[in-house]
Amino acid sequence: MKSIRSLALAAVVALTTIGTAHAQYDLGLGTATLTINGATPSVADPMAHLVPIATTWTVAIADPANVGAGFILLADLGTAPNAFPTPWGGSVDMAAPTIVLDGISFSQSAFDFLATVPFSVTLPPLGGSVCVATTGPSVQAITGDASNAPFFLRNTQAGQPVRPGPNFTAGAQTLAAGNIGDDAFVTVPVQCTKFNGVNYTQMFVSSNGVISFAVGSTDFSATTAEFTNGFRAGTPTTANPGVAAMWGDYARSTALTDTIVVTNDTVNNLTRVDYLNQAHWDSQTPAGSWSVTFDNVNDAVTIDMVGYLATSGADTTRIFGVTDGLSTGTTTIGNIAALPGGSGYTTGVAPSVAVAPESICETLAVGVLPSVPTVTFFHTGAAPNDSIWTVVF
Repeated sequence: MKSIRSLALAAVVALTTIGTAHAQYDLGLGTATLTINGATPSVADPMAHLVPIATTWTVAIADPANVGAGFILLADLGTAPNAFPTPWGGSVDMAAPTIVLDGISFSQSAFDFLATVPFSVTLPPLGGSVCVATTGPSVQAITGDASNAPFFLRNTQAGQPVRPGPNFTAGAQTLAAGNIGDDAFVTVPVQCTKFNGVNYTQMFVSSNGVISFAVGSTDFSATTAEFTNGFRAGTPTTANPGVAAMWGDYARSTALTDTIVVTNDTVNNLTRVDYLNQAHWDSQTPAGSWSVTFDNVNDAVTIDMVGYLATSGADTTRIFGVTDGLSTGTTTIGNIAALPGGSGYTTGVAPSVAVAPESICETLAVGVLPSVPTVTFFHTGAAPNDSIWTVVF
């Protein structure tokens, strides 16, 4: 009769050779089950046995017909070295509880039995960014079953945890909409919006045309000094990167049709903020509509001002552009269309300034339209938050 260790090795080969969660060494499932975060792999995903997780994941093993029987917990370590850093033949220690990998399985006894069923163990979260789809190791258990001659074992289904990333939910969904109050902002959860090389899971959307990522802004008086200081007067203690989306003072009234809509398009991996049917505050004249779109694949942000209507003599200036939110950075202020090199201007590279980080904005005087109807800022730097932009219009 084959030894338990030999059977375990065969199961490991079945898992690691094919490299997918649904590869199974099947001695008959019987009543033996393995779940990941309470989900049965074949139910969560009949084809690949993938089970979505958010952070940590718990593997539970049960067999109502063989309560107290020992089991072997197998894992294919090749798919997620960040979660299980040691290959077969080594050992890995994990807190609460500590489990030793002896070269065949997670086990603690002479017979390769880790413990007895029912059993559960919480494993470390999958590494890397929460905005990137990540697949963990496939896992499977072999439980003892005295009735299943001649091997007296039962095999569970294999399962594999996966953190879906931003494209898991299909379709476009409106996350925040409506009148958010005068000189106010709302905190909007988003699925991994990329700006300046950083993935964010929330943004602060202001009724005054400020979209920021560290703190919200209620400032209605747009000045270049405050723009390059994270939309705040004084000296902030932390950077507040973001976008000036025609930053200025706008009317907010339930009698108006003005609306702000944030849409997370998880099919095309875009995040869009629309300022619709706005009105200038002082003059109470129409300001039109404009939008900001974050391209979370190409790390770019586009400001579309085609529908913007200029201010009148009663209003103040307006600003549009991107900022690193740092008071110590350099700043390009002026006509976007007149940037050195024209469309294709890159910060920190000749003929622009010689250093970075850099904020870029155009300040519109009263009654003046933007020098370009649309402008895209591509983050072309090598590191997150380095504010190296290539400007295309």
